[in-house]
Amino acid sequence: MRVIVCDAGPIIHLNEANVLHLLKNIGEFILPYSVSLEILFASFFGMEVHGSLGIVLWNVAHDHISQREGERALSNLKQSSLWISTRVFQEALRAIKEMNL
Repeated sequence: MRVIVCDAGPIIHLNEANVLHLLKNIGEFILPYSVSLEILFASFFGMEVHGSLGIVLWNVAHDHISQREGERALSNLKQSSLWISTRVFQEALRAIKEMNL
C-alpha cells in the first residue's frame, strides 16, 4: 500500500509522542512538497491520505498495535505540539474502542 502523509506535521507529532515507528507499519509513504496538490492527486488515484491521528487509528485497525497502545499513542500526541480539539481527541478514542468491540 502507498499512503500519502499530508505534511511534515505527522512525522514531528508521532516522533514527539514516541510512536514514529507506527509510520513504518503502513509501508511505503510519500511526504508531499505541495500538500494540496498531492492530496488531490492521491484521492484521484484512490490512495489514502493520513495525518497524525489517522496513522494511529490505521495501526489499531490493522492490528499492528493494541487498543491500549493506540490510546496511549493518542494521549502522547495530545501532549505533543499537535493541536487537537477535545472533541476530535474524544472521537479518536471512541473510534479505537469501537474497533475492538
